[in-house]
Amino acid sequence: MSKDLLLVLTDHFPCGTGEEFFGMELPYLAQVHDEIIIVPVRRSVNDDITREVPGNVRVVRPASDPGINKWQNLVRKLPRILTSQEGFVDWRNVTAPRKLLADLVFAAECLEKYDRVSSALKDVDLSAYSSVVLYSYWMYYGVGVGRQLAVNEFDRGPTTLMSRAHRYDLDEGVNPSGYLAARPYFSRVMNRVCAISDTAASLLPPHRFPRQDKIVVRRLGVPEQPAVERRSPENWIVSCSGTSPVKRLSLLMDAVAEVDRRGTPIRWTHIGGGNPDVLNDLISRGAQLSEQSSVELLGQQPSDFVRTYHLDPGICAFVNVSNSEGVPVTIMEALASSLPVIATDAGGTFEIVHDGENGTLLALNPSAQEIADAIEKHFKMGSEAARDHAANARHTWATMSDSEQLYTDFARELKERLTAQRQKR
Repeated sequence: MSKDLLLVLTDHFPCGTGEEFFGMELPYLAQVHDEIIIVPVRRSVNDDITREVPGNVRVVRPASDPGINKWQNLVRKLPRILTSQEGFVDWRNVTAPRKLLADLVFAAECLEKYDRVSSALKDVDLSAYSSVVLYSYWMYYGVGVGRQLAVNEFDRGPTTLMSRAHRYDLDEGVNPSGYLAARPYFSRVMNRVCAISDTAASLLPPHRFPRQDKIVVRRLGVPEQPAVERRSPENWIVSCSGTSPVKRLSLLMDAVAEVDRRGTPIRWTHIGGGNPDVLNDLISRGAQLSEQSSVELLGQQPSDFVRTYHLDPGICAFVNVSNSEGVPVTIMEALASSLPVIATDAGGTFEIVHDGENGTLLALNPSAQEIADAIEKHFKMGSEAARDHAANARHTWATMSDSEQLYTDFARELKERLTAQRQKR
């Protein structure tokens, strides 16, 4: 009997932490696909399964990353790279040694991870599958591993090699070296790239990814929340993030202090943990505000807590002043809760924050005064405008970030690909 297989290559999921978006997507995949295998290709030492998976999902854990020095690994894998017909390396980089070396190191890392994944799959009867989709959750190591599986383990039947593409796996501008390896190679061997936003898709320009026809936009989403009417919200803003420098919490504190200095009462609630020094500084500075204003830090909280917290009708706006983003999940969750957003024009934020409709879109690098102006504008908004902004926020979620609709459509798309492949045999 013909069998289809969806083989998903994650970084760590369902081991360790992270990749929560895939955790939300997986139940929809499981509803549509008969058999799913998940392989965490970057599994670390003691990286055990920490998340439950549906009954028709099998987790195959490769041996943990041995932590081999990348230069030692390159020496070991170099003969395979040089004799392979794959074309891992862009030899046009011979005049740019650092880029050439990055290609070589990346190819060696992919081969090392493939060897561990291939070994782990020895107990799976891969010959039983007549049609296979190899789905890497990131356009990085998983793609390299998936390509080797397609060539070596699934060479007898039709396969599709595809990935999502987010931010770290796309944006050469924020990469420390200014270069990401294997872009032309991926362009040649992949069947489809599912960028999570228009902005993400734009980070694969034709000179780096010639096969532009392989790129589509397939957005991520968050669950539905009850609609909230914010007819007369309080002078209350909420934020949710870690404490990394890109989140610019000190700048937001400056803006809160400026609003207070102007004589406008303000309450700021921040959800999220991180560097104790950063958080203690916020507490210290918040204590210096006038008696009419306050800063409260709720620490790290689960997603369910955050989503429920956003439903308080007294909250006026959600604020994000990051200088680097993809399409922020925290903003999507705010919009789902009918919560207007004040945010900087970072990454794909502008795709879901529409200035004057569901919030305020600030310049990428605003001053504290400009952020304070935006906050005060929302505080002074009339009841009708506040209600409209809230309704528009939820409408944006419904049309662009509804996880049930997005993930159902995506799961069916993958199933249709499998069915079409099998029928062509």
